[in-house]
Amino acid sequence: MMLVGLRVNMSLIMNRTQATLTPEVLAQFNQVIAAHPYHQACKLEVVDQRPGAATSRFQMNEFTLNSAGFLHGGVLYGLLDVTAFLAAVGTLTAGEQIVTHDFHCSILSPVNGSYDATIVATVERRGKSMIFIRCEAWAQHTGGERKKIALATVTKSIVSGRYNK
Repeated sequence: MMLVGLRVNMSLIMNRTQATLTPEVLAQFNQVIAAHPYHQACKLEVVDQRPGAATSRFQMNEFTLNSAGFLHGGVLYGLLDVTAFLAAVGTLTAGEQIVTHDFHCSILSPVNGSYDATIVATVERRGKSMIFIRCEAWAQHTGGERKKIALATVTKSIVSGRYNK
């Protein structure tokens, strides 16, 4: 996974009363994501990231396709969840971590291996113990029209550092 044009606009989360994560801590989160073998196999790239929003993309390849040559739904679910994490992590404060609490996805259209995919995630609401994220996945041929292929809502539970052990 490559971090392409990574931007972290910390001013978007400075209205919170607690100390927010530093750019260095956000970079550490992203390094863990980038180093994960699954994300590397899927060729996941972070295109844009800021507190409350993230965009990623991946090219269809032998790791992302099912036996019929279409994008595997389970792979798409996983990459939607990762992109939701990337959008939500910038809203955390020092000592907080997030885990997936709930995930709902609707596949709108199958796509074959000739497409590239882009995932856009936006935090809809950040509460004291939960973060609600909306995701859209789009497929596009090089230079061609985009088509929406999936919608997802992801809920992340905010947990304290005590769970990191």
